Amino acid sequence: MTEIKAPKISYMSFPAVDRTLMKHRLLTPQEFDRAINIVASSYGITPKELTSRSRRAKFVRPRHMLSLLLRNIFYKVCFTDIGYYLERNHATILVACKKIKGEIELYKDVKEEYKHLEMLI
Repeated sequence: MTEIKAPKISYMSFPAVDRTLMKHRLLTPQEFDRAINIVASSYGITPKELTSRSRRAKFVRPRHMLSLLLRNIFYKVCFTDIGYYLERNHATILVACKKIKGEIELYKDVKEEYKHLEMLI
């Protein structure tokens, strides 16, 4: 009896796949590193500065943006998981996501920044 091998199919196999299916990606350390590198390079800072304890505005906005991106793009990622990767408390991540969501609703340029980063990740 011969085995029939099914081809491996992923969402990347179909160019017209809706972006909402991207939510089914799992957040792995490799995906986190990729996301952090994309956000850091977009804002002109290093990944180390992005995850630092600094509260300077230069680092806070990108960190907040990264938190919301991770929350919205990846499947079943909770605030605690994001906090673990960013070395923050889950409540800090919750506040960051709420704050950046509010800014996205109010400011067109912040919304455009978010959409651009979302497409890159």
